[in-house]
Order: sequence, then C-alpha cells, then structure tokens
Amino acid sequence: MEIIKLKSLLANDEGPKLDFKEKIQLDTEGEKKEFVKDVLAIANSKGGRGYIIFGVEDKTKKLIGISKNDITEETIQQIISSRCEPPVSIKFEQLTVDNKLIGVLTIYKSNLRPHQMIQNGVFYIRRGSTTDVARRDEIATMLQESGIVNFELSIIRKAKLNDLCPSLIMKFFDKNGIKANWDNIMLLDSFGIVQKDNDTNLYCPTLGGLLVFGERPDIFIPSAYITVNIFDKIEIVNGNISTMIKKIDNLFKNIFKESELNSLIELVANALVHRDYYDIS
Repeated sequence: MEIIKLKSLLANDEGPKLDFKEKIQLDTEGEKKEFVKDVLAIANSKGGRGYIIFGVEDKTKKLIGISKNDITEETIQQIISSRCEPPVSIKFEQLTVDNKLIGVLTIYKSNLRPHQMIQNGVFYIRRGSTTDVARRDEIATMLQESGIVNFELSIIRKAKLNDLCPSLIMKFFDKNGIKANWDNIMLLDSFGIVQKDNDTNLYCPTLGGLLVFGERPDIFIPSAYITVNIFDKIEIVNGNISTMIKKIDNLFKNIFKESELNSLIELVANALVHRDYYDIS
C-alpha cells in the first residue's frame, strides 16, 4: 500500500469496510476471537476491499503507532484461518506516517461469502462501523450472490401444480416453439418452474415458478405484492409479476403521460424482478 492511499483511508470515517484500532491485541483467545469477528464482518459486507488500520484512535483518528515487532502477516493469517471457514484472503503491511508506525490489514473482496466463525458457527457482518451477527435474510443473500444457493429454484412445499396458471405456461411454451401440455412435469422441471421434493417425491412449484407463472404467489410468498397509494387511496396489487405490471399500468394510465408511464412501468418491473422474496410462508 502506498502512503497516499493510507492517508486517504485515515481521512475517512469508520464504516462497513474500514475499522480503526489503537493496538494489535492478539495475546488471549478472547482477543483473537474478537479480531477474527471483525475480519469476517468486513469480508462478509458488500463492497470491495476492506481495511483494519492499527495504531489509530477510532474516535479522534489520532495516530498512536504500533510496535514494529507487534505481529507478522503469517501469524495473522494463522489466527484467521484456524477460526473461519472458508478462509479469508488478507495482507498485512506496516507503514510510517508522521513518524508513527501504522499497521494496515487489507481484507480482499471475497467471492466465497459468507465466511463463518468455526468455533460458534456464527456469521458476522458490519452495520455501519459496528460488527454484528448477520440475520437469516443477510446470510441467504450472501449464499445466493456467491452462487452456492439459487433461491429462485427453492421449492414452495405448500404450493401445488394447480397453483400455477396453465394459460401463462402454454403461452411460454408456444413462444419457445414447444408443443406439449402445460402440466408436462419433465418440461416444467427443466425450466425450473417446478422441482422435486426429495422428502415426499412430489413436484412442487419453485419460488421463481410461482412469481412468473403463479395464479396468486402472495398466498405463499408474503412479499409478492405491491402497495400503491393514489391520492390517499391505497390499492393492494397482487398476482404474478406480469399481472402486477399490467395492474399498475391500468391504475396509472389515466394519470401519467405515456412517456412517464413507460418509465414508471420500467421501474416497477425492475423492482419486482430484483426484489428480495426470501421470506417464504
């Protein structure tokens, strides 16, 4: 790391990817655990590289400095790797700023999130400048972003085949040049509309299947609806994604100009497609 980069970091406040510590304290097991928690939290938080800078007062950002023989990168790597899974990639450097020796731990952006503390099985994340336990939905998001889990293919066990809309599926088949009945299990499975429940050996709609082809996804996916406030009148819009977009279009077509309405519909469509639907009943 260059001095210019370090000085720019020192000019910033603590946050999800930046933490200041006065000392390197890794003598006791408790100190090592707290240190690894902070490393995992920064690694699990969104963004690029993260940094823990030693020898700086976290409130005033006054440079205190560290002892040159405080610790080595090898020691830090051993402490981290023996306490987390999967491993976190780091680099430790010591630089002199204003005649003070400053330690900089770089925590590289990880494609292996979420990282878990081995000793207690907990996942940590940064909330602003604080290390905290990650919530279920945050862990789920990290798993999905890493490609370990695809929640669009999660089966909705309470849903049945007749909760899907046959006409929408047939329209989809026709568009793709497929001649088959709407309830052809092999095709539905291959397109990820249904998946087999290994516990019951029955096929159930997937989360993605319900959102796109379901009659009433909101019955099984609580967040699959839109609340619309029009002149102090509240409208609840439900249905599959295409149905909700059509309903929104009908609600606003006499209020907005066509160009404005097109922009609004585009925003709604993007919001519906990228919404977090992990909360499943």
